[in-house]
Amino acid sequence: MKISKLFEKININAPKGQQGFCFLSGPGVLKWQKKKGRVTSMAMKRTPPSQTDIFKAVEKSLPHPWMGLRPELKLRRGAPGDDGSKTWLLEDPLQGHYFELGEFEAAFSVCLMTEPDIRSAVEKLMAKTPLKPSPADIAGFLSLLQKERLAFLPSDFGDPEKKDPSPAGAGVKTNRRRRILKALTGYLFVKIPLARPDAFIEKLLPWAAPLGSRPFLYVCAVLWVLGILFAFQDWELYAHTANHLLTPLGAAAFVAALSFVKILHELAHALAAKSRGLFVRRMGVALMVFMPVFYCDVSDAWRLRSRRDRVVIAAAGVMTEFAAAGVALFFWSVSPEGAIRSVMFYFSGASLASSLFTNLNPLMRFDAYYILMDYLRVSNLRSRSRAFFLYYVRRVLVDWQGPEPEIHPRRKFLAAFGAFALAYRLFIFTVISVAVYHFVFKALGALLALAQAFAIVLFPLALEIRFLIQNRRFWGEKKKVLRSGAAAAAVLALAAFPMPRTQKLPGFLMVRDVAEITAPDSGRITGPLPALGKAVAPGETLLRIQSRALELKRDRLMRDFEKTRSVMETMRAGGAEGGYRKWLAEEAKRIAAAVRTADEALSQLRVGSPIRGRVVRVNETLGPGAYLFRSAFLMTVAGESGHEARVYADERTRQKLKGRRGARAGIVFEDMETPTLEGRLERVLDFPADSFVNLSLFDFAGGPMASAPSPDGRARPLKAFYPVIFSIPESGGLSTAVGHGRPCFARVTFWESALASFLRWAWRGLAGEGMI
Repeated sequence: MKISKLFEKININAPKGQQGFCFLSGPGVLKWQKKKGRVTSMAMKRTPPSQTDIFKAVEKSLPHPWMGLRPELKLRRGAPGDDGSKTWLLEDPLQGHYFELGEFEAAFSVCLMTEPDIRSAVEKLMAKTPLKPSPADIAGFLSLLQKERLAFLPSDFGDPEKKDPSPAGAGVKTNRRRRILKALTGYLFVKIPLARPDAFIEKLLPWAAPLGSRPFLYVCAVLWVLGILFAFQDWELYAHTANHLLTPLGAAAFVAALSFVKILHELAHALAAKSRGLFVRRMGVALMVFMPVFYCDVSDAWRLRSRRDRVVIAAAGVMTEFAAAGVALFFWSVSPEGAIRSVMFYFSGASLASSLFTNLNPLMRFDAYYILMDYLRVSNLRSRSRAFFLYYVRRVLVDWQGPEPEIHPRRKFLAAFGAFALAYRLFIFTVISVAVYHFVFKALGALLALAQAFAIVLFPLALEIRFLIQNRRFWGEKKKVLRSGAAAAAVLALAAFPMPRTQKLPGFLMVRDVAEITAPDSGRITGPLPALGKAVAPGETLLRIQSRALELKRDRLMRDFEKTRSVMETMRAGGAEGGYRKWLAEEAKRIAAAVRTADEALSQLRVGSPIRGRVVRVNETLGPGAYLFRSAFLMTVAGESGHEARVYADERTRQKLKGRRGARAGIVFEDMETPTLEGRLERVLDFPADSFVNLSLFDFAGGPMASAPSPDGRARPLKAFYPVIFSIPESGGLSTAVGHGRPCFARVTFWESALASFLRWAWRGLAGEGMI
């Protein structure tokens, strides 16, 4: 096995503070292992080759001429491994990188540091140690030293580097792949160093030392418990106060409190490291998914041989946040209303949110990840767990008979952790892309989604398929391979082949022939309203309204008319009075017309049914003697021509429904008594809805539509919804007396592949910004 398979990379650039990276030799291969009661080495199982053969093979396989290790490298003892074996750390002080080495790598590094060339180093290794590594093992280790710039390269002396035609030159392709992946995912975490705080931290340590004493920690623990208990008693008040975070001022205050908490968090890491004699390299701001966060670089924590001290450094930030949250909750509970109580609320909320949702999540490379890694004594937890996860996946797919990544008692736990970490990574990248798409820039969100799909799914999948094909000799029985391969192909085909997906569209059950009856004028109801469900004929009187204002107006007009006629009868037709008589005649005609208009208005106060049908809705707030305003809603009369469902779809769903006239859908009601009706798509309207039968679909009434006030004060949807009409040929015995304006859902089934949906979503985002 090549030595490159025994080394894994740890990227320690999370805000925990352990920055840099570390290469770890995989246990169980070149490290000493205990098997069947005796200590052995897998390297000793090989037939020892001659020194000449080893040197020639190594010289040919190196990608660059060997020019020696860099003189500033340091080798020191490391923390015990997960199996209790000894480890060593190779420190690169210039870059702040640490490499954890096993038995062979440490011994060979010593030989390389003390000998002038490879031949002398190999001879010394053979003479001084019982290890007999193969030429591939030695060449692989030397290649890694060159790749990580721990050894001098010809380019360091101004010599042009030559392309390597040997098999070891495959590392160039690997580096190219890593650069591609880094370019696609590197924007997610960018560090900006701002200060070298070691001198400041050293001066601050004596002043901050009492904060780590046991009496202070006991006081914080008591306040924390009391704060939690008091907060639970006033939980409704605390949760109600959280609504202020949605306001601009509340959001700004929360961001300020969160920034202060994160400064305390990073200072706690730095002080914990300095208290153990470590050097605090730098502090600064990191852009995590374009959001600034503070970070502290204490990479020298890898020097500590005590994993307990490493856990203390990793947990210092979280402990500080929890202590701050508990104290803030206590003072929030006992403080009166005012500025101090508000500050304590924001401070406690920021501390709890930062700890619970970020730093205590072991699936992200923050504090909890490093705490778990040191607690389990499993260095490089993520990559080793990923290797075990891929191993078990290969076992399922091709009955893999190849060697395990390593011999480890927690292999199943590591495999499960690798699966959860991969799933969580996919989830995080999906959330990031969707958030950028909807809240920042649609084209950028679509491009990020495409890049992440390639970097996280397609590219690793292609590499895994290539690896399986190149290592066909480790495949198991053909029957198992064919069976698992067919199952895997079927699962992958689900992403490309159309699959049914049901979507529920909110709306109302409507009667096709319906009349909304409103008050023709203001007045007073003089009789009872018709009963719900009453059958009515065209023109049948439904309600009578008495308008005292109209009656007084008619009486006044009649008096004016009679007065005008009496004056006309006493006047002569000729002379000067003749002209005045003509004017009175015209005035009488005008008054008579006004009387006829008043009579018509009074006749309209008898509300009649315009169609044949049934009364399906009555304004329950009205009754005999109630006063009405003009155009007040009275009742609804539904005809006998059947029902339809008027549902509302967003722009994306509307595009899917267009051209599908006659498509079937289930009309579903929330109650269990009304049966599900079958509807057929009749038409899709091209303009958004601006009015609704009632307000039951809006969020303030418990509906699914987010609402926003319109300029005229009416409620309207926050985004555009287009009416979609479904005819209901058979109402299943549903009476017209039931359901006009009743909320319902249209259950529509679309056949679409996940891949096509994703590509359409990305295309729409790019096209919406005019990029394509």
